[in-house]
Amino acid sequence: MVTFTDEAARRAGVQTATVAQDGEWSVVPSAALIYEKTGASIVFVSPKPLTYQRVKVVVARDDGTRSWLSIGPAAGDLVVTVGVNQVWGAEQGVGH
Repeated sequence: MVTFTDEAARRAGVQTATVAQDGEWSVVPSAALIYEKTGASIVFVSPKPLTYQRVKVVVARDDGTRSWLSIGPAAGDLVVTVGVNQVWGAEQGVGH
């Protein structure tokens, strides 16, 4: 889990979007996805303001704009869509 200050979130330009539901699938903007070297796919969920937690996902389909997930966050959760790489870097300790 990563917690940003107001200033850090502003500088990173962090923005979130609400996870949608499409039948059995959770749907997130494709920009929310991070593909790791291991082949795992993740998103960062924001359970409370300025706090970001990694969630492993399984992408069932992606149209370049939206991703349908067979495993992932629940509808209504907030996922990071802008500043994702900065959140991932902070989690990894990059720049510290």
